[in-house]
Parts: sequence; structure tokens; C-alpha cells
Amino acid sequence: MNQGVKEKYGRLVIVDPQLKDCKGHNYRYAKGIAEELGLPAVVLSHRQFGGEGDNAIDVRPCLSFDQYNNSAFKDGYRPSFFEKLTRFKDHVFTRLQQNNGIWEKKSPLGTLVAISVAIGNFLWFLPALFHQLYLLTFGRGTSAHTDLAAKELKAAFEDVGLRQGDLLVMQTMLWPTFESLLELKIQANKNYGCDALFIVHEDWTIYNTVYTRFSPAKLKKRVLESLPFNRAKIVSTNKPLSEYCQEWCGYFPQVVNEINFPLAEGLPHRAIDDKGRTKVLIPGVYRGDKNFESLEQLFASIAAEERDVEFCMHESVVARVRLPSQGNCTYSGYSSVDGAYAWLEFLSSFHLILIPYGQEYRHRISGIVHEARLLNIPVVCHKGIADASLLADERCTYGDNGEGIADAIRIGASLASTGAAFKPEHAPAIDAVLLDEAGWVEGREKPIAVQVKPAWTRCGTSVVLDTQMDCLVEQGYFVIEIYVKTEPWQLRQGQVDTCYQVMRAGREFSGGMAVRVLLKNITLPRMAAYFYQLLRKRIPAFFKRENIHSTWSDPDKPLIRFLQSNNVELALVNHIFNNDFARKYIPAKKFVCETHDIQINQLLLRRPELRDRYDAELDYELKLLNTYDAVVNLNRTEHKIIEQAVGDKAHFIAPPILARRLKKRYPSLGALLAAESRFDRLGSLPETFDLLIIADGHPANIESVTHFLEQVFPVYRKTLPWDWWEPSASTSK
Repeated sequence: MNQGVKEKYGRLVIVDPQLKDCKGHNYRYAKGIAEELGLPAVVLSHRQFGGEGDNAIDVRPCLSFDQYNNSAFKDGYRPSFFEKLTRFKDHVFTRLQQNNGIWEKKSPLGTLVAISVAIGNFLWFLPALFHQLYLLTFGRGTSAHTDLAAKELKAAFEDVGLRQGDLLVMQTMLWPTFESLLELKIQANKNYGCDALFIVHEDWTIYNTVYTRFSPAKLKKRVLESLPFNRAKIVSTNKPLSEYCQEWCGYFPQVVNEINFPLAEGLPHRAIDDKGRTKVLIPGVYRGDKNFESLEQLFASIAAEERDVEFCMHESVVARVRLPSQGNCTYSGYSSVDGAYAWLEFLSSFHLILIPYGQEYRHRISGIVHEARLLNIPVVCHKGIADASLLADERCTYGDNGEGIADAIRIGASLASTGAAFKPEHAPAIDAVLLDEAGWVEGREKPIAVQVKPAWTRCGTSVVLDTQMDCLVEQGYFVIEIYVKTEPWQLRQGQVDTCYQVMRAGREFSGGMAVRVLLKNITLPRMAAYFYQLLRKRIPAFFKRENIHSTWSDPDKPLIRFLQSNNVELALVNHIFNNDFARKYIPAKKFVCETHDIQINQLLLRRPELRDRYDAELDYELKLLNTYDAVVNLNRTEHKIIEQAVGDKAHFIAPPILARRLKKRYPSLGALLAAESRFDRLGSLPETFDLLIIADGHPANIESVTHFLEQVFPVYRKTLPWDWWEPSASTSK
């Protein structure tokens, strides 16, 4: 079978940003893939990789991102040198002004410090002023999106010359990896022509609930078809994980045998000490307090027994876990083990291996189980996790709170010398899965659709935009979302956090393939040009003045290059204020505007003086809409007005657009507010409500609610039973 793989591929390129040394499971896994497939391999590891490997694979330390972290957008914010200097100055001056026991404010020294701080702040005004003038004159890019992983992968692929005939293998936390690879398509602006295999060991539940940029229900069409590779395939290392993916994604990743590295020198012999003490290994360095709590619960259950057990853990775990003082258990620590063969020798001295994960890891499988299978070392684990499906004796499992763990250890220890700890059947090897045509998804050169959105999307608007996204994906587009953020020109951490929340809010069921949040980029030349047009009366309507918020946003250069060199079929403008931006930067063949509302009606709420020129403002807006290939509206009355101006290009869609299942349900309004809102007066909420009105703080909504309560509802109450409306004290408030 390997011969067929060698005929198909000339080289193996492995991406594993968690690979930091040659002693852990990540290195053994990368080595195993290379040796099992028999291909020359290049491994792209974390840039902190240290040590010498124990075979001839080529390790390139070049990556720094963490694929367990899906906040690359927020992490992309990099403060300028001047900003760092300002923060340092503020920190020092603040500390100098504080009473810290060395001097008091009224002392001579304290007075001198206060005067020095005041002078320093005054002198700082000049460099701060010149810095602002520099920004205003030359500007700077204000895209709030920086995908570090995509940029590093692009540089790494260029360094190794990734090309047709290569096999790219990624050890992956799936959603963050896909997010960066779709961004890589824009950064690199090419298809690498190789095959990409994603080997997933992790928990699909996490992908479906936390990493919510991509809809699991559209995994194949939204993601796999759109990657910058010849074709792509996902495989998993356990069947429960694949079945979960089948249920949620409609795509079944083939199950592969966890790669076991061939050892020419043979496997070490078991060296079990039969002196009455059961030696148990708890492998790994755990992430998060929850895992430590699980381990402490297990220890508490085992310590209550009289059995003589010795537990061996990594030194860092021993330092963190609270070990019980009672019972016959003893505890020891181990540090990193140097080399793959030495690791197997280390394992061979234990009666069994204990995996301390709870039911929260029910779809996850541990690489240590497969290494245990090599030596027939029994494993004890939670009954609900994927590893349990490999065990021959289900009595080697324990319950949620450690129930039955002492018996599981006893039974596991009795299997230590029998060699019958695991089921005999094995999943197919990786080479067989590579040559199997099932599961491969061919990459497609899709037309591009750009969806320009306001960055304040919320409530019903989000449903509309998500439905548009779903439709574009189903129609076979590669979709780029652009959020235009009308904020001041300086990029700040607070703005980035806000944009991050906008991009993430309510994305359980849909979301873009590649996303940009563009901040306002005001410069003196732009301001001068704007005022020149204003003085020469070349701005035809007040609505045009409002449009400057979007016009002064700049896409980043990679995105501009991508749009200019590819087939942009459609620009979907979700707010007519974004018209100038879309027309300037998006070379689309077709432009569609989804209006939300007639904007002059919105402007009248803030600018009542425009009522005198309402007809001219409305005429300008309708003429602008007439330049679009299609205009979509959700308001039937406004649709009739627009239809008179643009004819058959006007389209009305009646909400609700699409019925969607709610991911979460709450037993009460109070529970919903406690989980999802910043509302902090939960104690004052009544148990029941006679009338519940849902709206935001938009002036039109406030006006509508006020009119309803004052004019409509009193009339409506007269038609109801006499005792239906008896407002309680809490309700009347």
C-alpha cells in the first residue's frame, strides 16, 4: 500500500504548531506519519522547538500561533511604539502620584514629585501632538483583522515551496485552523495544488459551541470546497467523533488508526514489578483547572480504599494537585522523557495507565491509548469518553465522580500480564485512507461574493444577514464579509474587542468564510478634499455627508489584491451608507443593495431640519438605488415607494426569513438576562409579565413603543376580559 502512496505523493509536509520538543506525543506522532507513509517529511513546528530529533525528519521551527486559541482576531492588535511609550509614561506617573509609604503628598518630596509629574505631562503634550499630526497626514491601515496563523503559514509554505505533488497533513483543532486557511487563500492569492489531510483527535462539541464562525451544517460546502488546495479530506482517530460529525455536519470523516511509529529496533519488553504494589501512570500536563479537579476527585475515591497504589505524574501536575494524606497511595513525579523508544521503555514498567478526563471529553481520544496498545498496557478511563470504546473489558471504566475507579484499577492491573486489554479490531491505516477516494472534497475556483455590512448588526438584522450568507454559500460563492466600523480613526484595543464581539455575536448557524472589520481612517488630505467638495456644493445631499463614515475606511492590501485579481461576481451592500465604499473598492459585476430602511426617514429623527428638503433628499436616495442591479427591502410600504423608482429591480422579502433552532433555551426571562445580558437589576424583575415589549434604543423604536402604550393599548384593553389587566406594583414600575 505504501508504494501507491509513494507513486501519488513526492513529499510530506506536516503542520503542528503545538510541536515544541522531540520528547512528547506531538513529535512521536509526526515521526510516525512520516515513517508509516515512507515519504521524506518536512515538519513545520512551533518556533520554540528545541532538541535533536531521533530520526531524519526535517523540523522547521517557524510557527507561533496557538491552534487551541480562536481569538487570533483580537490577538492581531499590535500597539505602536508610541502607544507603548505612552502607556509606560502613564503607568510611571500614576505610581509616582500614589501614596506608597515613601513620601506623602504634603511632604516636600511629595510636592516635588507632584510638580515633576505635572511638568512631565505638559512636556508630553508636544510629542503627542506631533504624533497625532503624523497620523492625520499620512494615516495608517485600519483593518482590525490580523490573522497571525494565516500570515505565518503563508511564509512557511513559501519557505518549503509547498506545491503540487505534496501531501499536507495538519494536526488540528479544526475550526481555528480552517478559519486561518480561508484567510490564507486571500493572503497567498493562489491555490497550492497539493492535497490536504486534516487529522482530528479533538472534541467536535467544542467546535459546535465555541468556535462558531463556521456553520457545522455546511462544513463541506462552506469550508472544504473553498480551501486553497487541490482537494481536502478530514479523518478522525475515533468513531464516536466521526459519528458526531455525521450528525451535525452531514460529512463523515473516515476513522483511521492512530499512527504508531515503526521501531526498527523492536518494542521493549514489559518490566512489571510484582511486589504487591500497583504502579499507575497518569500521563500528560493538563490544561485548565477542570482537569486538575477531575484528578483530585479520582484520588479522593482511590484513597478511601485499602489497596496499595503508586501513582506517577508529571512533575508540574504534582505541584498543582492537592494530594490526599490518608490511604495507602503514594505519589511520584517524572519529567520529560528523551526520545520515542525511551518513552516506550518508561511506559513498560507500569501496570496500567489512568486517564483522568471526565465525560466532557466524550468525543476526544488520547494518543497515549494507542501507545498503550503497542505494549498491551491496560488503560482505565471514564466510561463516557471515546477511549472507552477501545477497551476489551468495560469494567476498566469509572463514573462521573470517580465511582468504581478502585475496582477499575484492580481489574486493569489483573490484565497487565494477559495482553487482552484492548479489542482486537483496528481502524484502517492512514495510507489506505489516503488512497481511498471516498471523503475527498475537490477544491473549486468559486466566484466571489462580498457582503458589506454595518458593524452594529443586531436583533432581526442579524437574522437577515445570516440568511443572505446561507443563500450565497448554497449558490456556490466564496463569501467575504466586510464590517464597516464607523469609529474614530485611531485603532485601539477597546475598538478591537468591540469588533470581535460584533463578529462573534450570534454566529452559531452561519458566518463568513473570510472576515474583515474596517475602521475609519481619517487623514488631513481626505478632510481637505471633503471640505472642498462641501464648499463647492459638490455633495448633492445631506445623506451624502453621512456616507463619509464608510467612505473613509480602507481595506488591507492583500484583500485589495485578491479582489482585483479574481472573479468578483457580486457585491451585496447591506446598508446604503456603505455605497461609496463598495463602489470604490469592490470590482463586482453585479451590485445588490439591501436597504433596511429609507435613510432619509432615519435621518429625520436626528436632523428634523431636513424636513424642508425631504423631497430632494429622497430623490437623491432613490436615484442612487436605481444604480443597483437589484434592491431588496423588508418593509412593504417602503418597497412600494422604491419600486416606483427602480421598477422590476425592487424585491420585497417578508420576514421572518428563516426558522432557526435555538441553541440554548432558558427557563425564565431572568435566567436569559443573567446569561446573555449586562442587565444588573435581576432582583427587581417580577415573576410574570403582563406585557413584554422587545426593542432596542433606536429613536424610531422608542417612538413606536410610546405610541402603542399611550394610544393603542388603552383601546385594546377595553376589548379584553375585565380582570386581565391588573398591573402589579412591579409591573407598573
